[in-house]
Amino acid sequence: MVRVQRYSIAHKAMTTFLFTTAAHAASILGVHTITRLTSLHGWLESGTLPQRPGDIALAAVALLGAALWYFASQTLLISIARGLAWGGWRRQKLIGSWADNADFVYALQLAACTTILGAVNIALVPLVMIGVALRSTRLSQALADTIARSQRDRKTGLLTEDSFHAPAALRLLEDQTGRRPTAFLMLDLDHFKQWNDKYGHSGGDIVLGCVSAVLRQNTRSTDVVGRWGGEEFSVLLPDTTREEAMRIAERIRAAVAKTAITGLTELASGHATNEPRAVGPIHGCTVSIGVGLSPEHSTDYGELFRAADAAMYQAKRSGRNRVVVAPSAVPPSPRAPTSPLSRAGDSRRD
Repeated sequence: MVRVQRYSIAHKAMTTFLFTTAAHAASILGVHTITRLTSLHGWLESGTLPQRPGDIALAAVALLGAALWYFASQTLLISIARGLAWGGWRRQKLIGSWADNADFVYALQLAACTTILGAVNIALVPLVMIGVALRSTRLSQALADTIARSQRDRKTGLLTEDSFHAPAALRLLEDQTGRRPTAFLMLDLDHFKQWNDKYGHSGGDIVLGCVSAVLRQNTRSTDVVGRWGGEEFSVLLPDTTREEAMRIAERIRAAVAKTAITGLTELASGHATNEPRAVGPIHGCTVSIGVGLSPEHSTDYGELFRAADAAMYQAKRSGRNRVVVAPSAVPPSPRAPTSPLSRAGDSRRD
């Protein structure tokens, strides 16, 4: 009955549902059979653990056999289902590695301990549950940390392009609901290729790290800051007027221009010399910033991006190292996201 209810809720494929149900049935019935054919059922029902060495060994073997049967029946039937679904029958692909099955084995160990404790005194079972809760908490925290790291750009620690859209679109929606203004900044490092050519890609990474530090220092905790790949950055400023957005953008531009880049190693003709020479601090990194405003330019996330992007291009065409606000009429751009949570266009400058 539980399986049927789950099928109606999850809407799994019929083959998946049948094989999973068969795996549950086979494992449970097999364990029950082993229990009835050995002395396990006697001491489980009476709550009296075996005392003689022979009985203890028999009970231990029976308990181990029940766990092995459960594991084997689940693994075999699920492997058959995977083979039929994927068309491959390699062992690693069907049953996975030891790491893939480690949690399953851990669960079976807990089941055996719970069985023994439950036979002696049901009040002891919560002792096992405490361990389960602690392990579950650690696994959940590890998973959360992994997800958080995957959303951050490795070189700058800012949000990646893909992970930027959702929180930025949410902030924009919140401002629209509260009838508050929003600003969107698109930033592009000027002549970034020259930094790579003179100081190598490691030097370029140092420059990116310095600019990202400036962005963090000059934005609020409620702002959404990300790196769009290459030398581009984006900042969504919730509850920000036109005047405030211009002030923040100009502050960022000036801070980048004043930043001393340290840790660079000079290259010769694009190749490292035999004895790389540390140089610095170096000034001269500048950034062009485009500003899009909501509701002035648009309340749509994709169109707001397009406005800021167009303004950024205009800043670069006008001489770089400046802040430009988007015009009222924004030309179409293939880079604009088509929906608030969609990915941005694939075209990118080198």
